[in-house]
Amino acid sequence: LQHPNVVELLKSDEKFDLVIAETFLTESLYGFAQHFDAPLITYSTFGNSMWTNDLVGTPAPPSHVAHFLLSFADQMSFWERLGNVAATIVDRLAFELYYLPVQKRMYEEGFPNAKISFEEQMQNVSLVFLNQHFSVSSPRPYAPNMIEVGGIQVEKPKALPKDLQKYL
Repeated sequence: LQHPNVVELLKSDEKFDLVIAETFLTESLYGFAQHFDAPLITYSTFGNSMWTNDLVGTPAPPSHVAHFLLSFADQMSFWERLGNVAATIVDRLAFELYYLPVQKRMYEEGFPNAKISFEEQMQNVSLVFLNQHFSVSSPRPYAPNMIEVGGIQVEKPKALPKDLQKYL
């Protein structure tokens, strides 16, 4: 946010219809949406997490929804559920007590004339794209404005050489 090109952009009369931002480690950049008075769409390159759930109010009860860093599925044993709850609590504490205050400070420094607070901006996300697909993940609840687009980065394969096509 302190880069000269960004500072110049924020001082300009530039207009944008939409702001798109990654969800991981970039919450301070959500301020571009309020600065340019544009809707905010976020995308998660690694799929769903506590951070993406919070943006649009998606429920994720740890008794059923596995923490994204754990290899548990939706059919967890009692001990797996207990471990999942513990991981979720530790993650929540680190997120709230360490990570978010850093992002909030960067937001306030980068957007000193912000129309809305950092907390309000975090709740002002219009849509979340997730790089995952239901066919390779466990069932879980999603808010209507949370959409799985797994595989969107995959390009169509190039055609095989003629001799190999003929052989196959």
